[in-house]
Amino acid sequence: MIRALRAPASIALIALVAAACARPGTVSTTATPTDFYGANPSLADVRSLLGDNNWWPGPPSFGVRPLDSSSMPFNEKFHVLTRFAHIGTAETLEIEYTLWNSTSSATTQMTNAQSAFGTSATGPRVGDQVLYYGSMTSGAAPYVTETFVRMGATTTTIVLGLKDALPTVAKLGKIASKVTAGLKDVLAGKVHVSPLPSSETSLLPPPGPDLTLLGSAKLPVEVFVVMTATAGSAQVVLSSAG
Repeated sequence: MIRALRAPASIALIALVAAACARPGTVSTTATPTDFYGANPSLADVRSLLGDNNWWPGPPSFGVRPLDSSSMPFNEKFHVLTRFAHIGTAETLEIEYTLWNSTSSATTQMTNAQSAFGTSATGPRVGDQVLYYGSMTSGAAPYVTETFVRMGATTTTIVLGLKDALPTVAKLGKIASKVTAGLKDVLAGKVHVSPLPSSETSLLPPPGPDLTLLGSAKLPVEVFVVMTATAGSAQVVLSSAG
């Protein structure tokens, strides 16, 4: 369920949040893709959960209409993918929040995951439904886990790739709880991301037939390190003028 990360055109502003105009469903939330992006755990949370301050954020990717209409299922309203990288290693953490048009559609995605991966490991209860899987792959971070959480009409997919060993299911449950904590508030309408001021939105390209802008996401400057993949072999100095 994790999709390939697409490189943004700008570091400071990601102007990829378009109209989420899926077919009518039973979802009543007014949350937007940027609200879902804001539901991500903080960098401090990620570093605490994974036990190292060398975890850094990467740029997000938004699956929205009309830009991604050809690749999105008709019952998907939108998805937001965020990546964190463990600098100096091949370890990664990927979080994808997806809003479906109904609870039934989200439940079907969980059933599909079970069909693909088999019986889930028994672990902590998170959300309305949770599935835990782990596998051994090739590469420099071969211990890969996938955790699927359903909350109402949303699914959250958490993919963690580590270099030394598979984490315990209890650890995966702790990560899943933190990753979905912010999503609960978003779905309850308690949290909304503030729009950018007009002085900043004026810097974005104008709306047109290929891009219908409803918002943007301001990213921390640290994502430059992950985007350029230079920190593993070179020192990068980030500074601001003025």
